[in-house]
Amino acid sequence: MSSSRPPDSFEQRYDACVEAFYGASVGKVSWSIACQNLADLVGVWTIQITGIGKRAMATRFSWDGGSVPAQVWLDYFTRYHAINPRIPPSVGLEVGGWQHDHELFPAEIYEESPFFREFLIPYGAKYCSATKLIDDDDMVVILAAHLKRDRPPLTEAQVGLLDRVRCHLVQAIEAYRSLQRGLSDSLIARTMLDALPQPVMLVDETLYLHHFNRAAADMLGASGAVFERGGMLRFKERQDSDRTVLAIRELGLTGAVALDERQHQVVFRLGEQAGHAELLVIAIGVHPEETMAMFGGAPRAILLFHRLDGEVRLDPLIIGHAFGLTPAEAQVAATLVAGQTIAEVAKSRCVSLETVRSQVRSICAKVGVSRQADLARVLTQLPQVNLELSPRTFLR
Repeated sequence: MSSSRPPDSFEQRYDACVEAFYGASVGKVSWSIACQNLADLVGVWTIQITGIGKRAMATRFSWDGGSVPAQVWLDYFTRYHAINPRIPPSVGLEVGGWQHDHELFPAEIYEESPFFREFLIPYGAKYCSATKLIDDDDMVVILAAHLKRDRPPLTEAQVGLLDRVRCHLVQAIEAYRSLQRGLSDSLIARTMLDALPQPVMLVDETLYLHHFNRAAADMLGASGAVFERGGMLRFKERQDSDRTVLAIRELGLTGAVALDERQHQVVFRLGEQAGHAELLVIAIGVHPEETMAMFGGAPRAILLFHRLDGEVRLDPLIIGHAFGLTPAEAQVAATLVAGQTIAEVAKSRCVSLETVRSQVRSICAKVGVSRQADLARVLTQLPQVNLELSPRTFLR
C-alpha cells in the first residue's frame, strides 16, 4: 500500500510553507510570500513578523502577508502605532508565550479605543494574537496573527499550528540576521511605499530623494511641475520650490521649528502655472523617535501626490490626509460621495446607523460644511489651500 500523500494535502502545504521561510532567509523567496503562505495555511487575515532593535527601539524589519491594503501600514506607522494598546503588555511577554486580544481587553475597548474604532476595524480587522519568537540582547521578534473583523479569535488548533512552525521561523530569522549583520539600510519603508498606487517620495530636509515608488518615477519623468536631477527633487517653478521648502520647515525637519510647534502634515498645491498639471501634495513628517525609525535614523518627509487634472476619483487615503479624517471617516465619505445612502453604508460596514451618522457629523465639521449634500462638492475639489510664502522662505 502506498504511503504517498495526495496532491495538495495539508502536510504538503505545511512543508511548502516551511520551505518558503528558509528560502526567504537567504533571499530566494520574498518574506511577504512566506508570510502569505502561513496566513493561508492557518486561515487568518494576515501574518506579521516584526523585529525591533533594543538599543534604539528601532524597527529592523517588518514582514506581512495576507489581504491587507498597503495604506494600512502607512497609516499605522505614521499615525496609529503610538496608541496601539497591544504594545505595553507585549513587553513582558515571555519567549513562546501568547497574547490574545480577547483575553487581554474588555469588550468595550473596540468601541472606545481610537486605535480600534478609527483605524483597525474600519480597515477590516479586529482580533489579534501575538507570540514572542526571539528575545536576546540585540532585538525582540514578535509574530502577530490578525483576523478579519467578522472572524472569531484564534482557535486552539490555529495556535497549535503556529507553535508547530515556530522553531522553523526562529531558525529562518536567525539565518537572515546572520546575513544582514552590518547592513543598516532597512528595506521596510521602501517595500511599504512601493506597494502604494499613489505617487509617493521619501525626502530629507535638503529634498534629497531617498526613495520613490514606480508611480512617482513616472511622474518625475513626465516633464511636469517636478523632476529629479542628481538625486534631488527639483521644480520647474520657483514658487513650487519655495512652497515645498516651507512645508519641510513646518514639519520640523530642519530643526528651525520648536517641537511643540511642528506640524504632523502640511497640505499644499504645486504646478498652478499654465502648462503644468496641478498637483495636491500631502507632506507627512516622519521622525525616528515617533515612528520606531521605520523611515531612517534622521527626520524625513513622505510626499504623497495627487493629480488634480482629468477625471475626479475620490481616494480615501488622499482625502483622509487632506482633510484630517480618520481612516473610518475617509472610507465613509468616499462611499457617500459615490452614491450610497447612510443606511447602505451602515449595512456594508456592519455598524449601526447612529455610528455612521456620528461619523458624517464629524466629517462635515472637519471638511467645513453644514450639510451632507455639500460634501461631494467640497471633497471632489480637495482643499483649496496653499502655503503662505514670505521672504524667509526663499532658501537656496
